Amino acid sequence: MRELDVSASGLQIIGLLTYDLEILQKTNFLVNKERKESKNDIYSVYLNKYLEVYSDAPGFLNRKVFKNILMCYLYNESHYGLLKKLEGLIDYSLRSTFDLNAEVFRIRGFLNENFIAFDKVFKIIDGIVDEAIKSNSIIVRRFG
Repeated sequence: MRELDVSASGLQIIGLLTYDLEILQKTNFLVNKERKESKNDIYSVYLNKYLEVYSDAPGFLNRKVFKNILMCYLYNESHYGLLKKLEGLIDYSLRSTFDLNAEVFRIRGFLNENFIAFDKVFKIIDGIVDEAIKSNSIIVRRFG
């Protein structure tokens, strides 16, 4: 029996829905039995990947911040929402010398490139919500 990793269970569920084997491995749902090292930390994996691509990334991007960014991305946080969140993290004196809006574009572009399968899930959810709005009805889950 497989167990959900509570630190990344949402990613595991979406990985299962989209059959994204890379995400399932990085969230420890699929485990290579020959691997002797410790469990993966998906947030550090993607932070390090981001820092490899963008070596000039700001110093405030650490695991804790990137985990928050990634989790909120999966809940479809807007560009504006991420911008406002990051504004609260940086020193006010840096705001005039650092283009935070450009960094948000880079982060969101990186996440879009690395989580392509999640777009399928977003489209399904958006379709259900749009249909409910058009028909002026509530969304009802049917069992059976």
